[in-house]
Amino acid sequence: MPSGTPRKASCILVVDDEEDIRATVKELLEACVEGARVRTAESGKDGLDVLRQEAGGVDLIITDYRMPGMDGMEFLRQAGQVSPNTPSFMVTAFDMDSKTTPNGSRILHKPLQPDTFVGMVEAALAA
Repeated sequence: MPSGTPRKASCILVVDDEEDIRATVKELLEACVEGARVRTAESGKDGLDVLRQEAGGVDLIITDYRMPGMDGMEFLRQAGQVSPNTPSFMVTAFDMDSKTTPNGSRILHKPLQPDTFVGMVEAALAA
């Protein structure tokens, strides 16, 4: 990107049923990823609503695997129908085979190291 050209703000959607996790990830990404604007949702259903309503589109989805109601796998399947080209990460404490994730989502295992996580987010947004 040429010097002096403003960087497009990136919209990141974080879906997790735990309020403290959503708040922590939002704070980390907005502080460490230049131009990041983080939207949060407490369920897969709410995440789909954000995807449908976000005027400029969502540039990256980060979702937890285990959530009540709609788990992260089902959320990503449905998110792929709403926003098929949006890259995504699924965060889990469980041992999962990455070949089983919808939309080519990358699996990140807890606990996440903040520097590594931020680097992965920046790389996904730059791609």
